[in-house]
Amino acid sequence: MVLVCDFFGVVVSEILPIWFKEKFGDERGALYKEKYSRLADIGDISYSELVKMVSKEFSLNEQNVEKEWMALAKPNIEMVKLLKECVHPIVLLSNAPEGLVEKLIKKYALNSLFSQEIISYKYGISKPDERIYKMVADLYPGECFFFVDDNAKNLTVPKAFGWDVLLFEETPECIEKLRRML
Repeated sequence: MVLVCDFFGVVVSEILPIWFKEKFGDERGALYKEKYSRLADIGDISYSELVKMVSKEFSLNEQNVEKEWMALAKPNIEMVKLLKECVHPIVLLSNAPEGLVEKLIKKYALNSLFSQEIISYKYGISKPDERIYKMVADLYPGECFFFVDDNAKNLTVPKAFGWDVLLFEETPECIEKLRRML
């Protein structure tokens, strides 16, 4: 079995959805998050370019924006513990701009957790595009996969591929359910 794990909302807390919601409310925040994260997730802009773009559009200080984003990014301690105990290969599968996941992996010393990292910007595609899940499957032909993501729309394709899936919620019950499944 191979554990496939999302990064934001599972291993480390979400950044953009929370920040845009705090700044602009639910509806506008969701629209802005989608607008900006889409460009970054497929590699059209890097993390540093994303910070600059958002700062410029909303007349904000770049350093403050980055500081606010980094303050939101906290590791999920219970999930990290569980991943450290996992005996199966763990593939990180994340939608993210160039430089952000790498920065947080280094900051929180998470580099030993993952056997492989598939980050959307490197391939110009993002979840839920079926090609990104196929890339994971091709790394471990013939294996069973268990995919954990905090976004239900990202679970549909892997479930159709026959993977076991879990909609992650940051609760003790969800962590315990995951622990039992591994």
